[in-house]
Amino acid sequence: MINSEFSSPIPGLSREDQNRFYAEARREQALTVAAYAGRAFKAMVSVLKTIEASVVGGIVQARQLAELSQLSDRQLADIGIKRSDIPRVVVGEPVGGHRLSVPGLKGWMPSKASNDWTGSAAA
Repeated sequence: MINSEFSSPIPGLSREDQNRFYAEARREQALTVAAYAGRAFKAMVSVLKTIEASVVGGIVQARQLAELSQLSDRQLADIGIKRSDIPRVVVGEPVGGHRLSVPGLKGWMPSKASNDWTGSAAA
């Protein structure tokens, strides 16, 4: 049980006023502790969400890497990548000067086939 009596007297204040003063001080202290605890909780939730997003992202990338690795070289060429490009495509890095979109990878859109000569000197 919390002792409501003050430990050191405040000169010039009645016992009742001193008790009110200390009670108000304890209340303010409790509010401050609660505010810091709330901020700490929000920060912990934010950190946990960041960790969750990283773990989920890693799992998704591992699945995408496995799926692309199972494709034949011909199938990879049809979507415009080489086997050595798979890790970069999975993490979303540009390949061959442009970003590729692959089925299941960040909103797939068909990419140019490897035999598309549009914009080259042969066209």
